Amino acid sequence: ERRDRYEWALLHAALDRGIPILGICRGFQLLNVYFGGTLHQDLAAYYSGEIPHFSAHLGREALVHEVLLPEGTFLRQCYGTERLWVNSLHHQGVEILAPEFLPAAVSREGLVEGFQHLTAENVIGVQWHPEMMTERYPVHRNLFRFFVEKAKKYRALPGPYPVPTAPGSRC
Repeated sequence: ERRDRYEWALLHAALDRGIPILGICRGFQLLNVYFGGTLHQDLAAYYSGEIPHFSAHLGREALVHEVLLPEGTFLRQCYGTERLWVNSLHHQGVEILAPEFLPAAVSREGLVEGFQHLTAENVIGVQWHPEMMTERYPVHRNLFRFFVEKAKKYRALPGPYPVPTAPGSRC
C-alpha cells in the first residue's frame, strides 16, 4: 500500500538523520515491524477477550486498562509512576518485540504497550493514544513534554537536513 511505503521511507530517513521519533498506535506497530518484530493481527482472538484492547465504543479518552512502567524506562521517568491507566483503540499488538527494543509499558497480560530503543534514545513508542487523553487526564501531556525536549535537543544540533517527501507530492 502507498501509505505503508511512504511511512517506511519516512521512518528510514528519520532514523538516518537521528530525528526523534514518537510512534503512537500504528506508528508504534510500524517501528516494531521495521526493527524486526512481529504483530498479533487480532488481539481478541489471541487473548480471548480477557482485556478490552479495542474499546472505541467507550470514547477515545476512556481509561480502559492499566500498564506497568518498569523502573529505568523513559515512560517511568516521564510519568513518574509505576502504573498508568491508558485508553485502548487497537486490535493488533506486539507479538514479538524487535530485538533493539526494551519494553517500557506492559499490560497485565504481558502485552508490550510501550518501548524504547536500546541505543537510540530518540526512538520511543506507545500503543495507546495519549493525545486523546490530555484534556481529561493532564498526566498524559508528560509524554509530549518529554518528546518536545528531545526535539529541542535535536534542533540544536548542526543541520539542516532535508525532509523527505512522498513521490509526486508538492512539498
